[in-house]
Amino acid sequence: MLVEFTQFEKCYQSEHLLKEDLRYLLSLIYGTMKIPR
Repeated sequence: MLVEFTQFEKCYQSEHLLKEDLRYLLSLIYGTMKIPR
């Protein structure tokens, strides 16, 4: 298996992962805000 990433692919992948993390964090915060009722 050849592991060869161009700079663009690296950048895109990290950005995509960052977006996923942000979405996860937002849902987590939203969930904790909704619980205390």
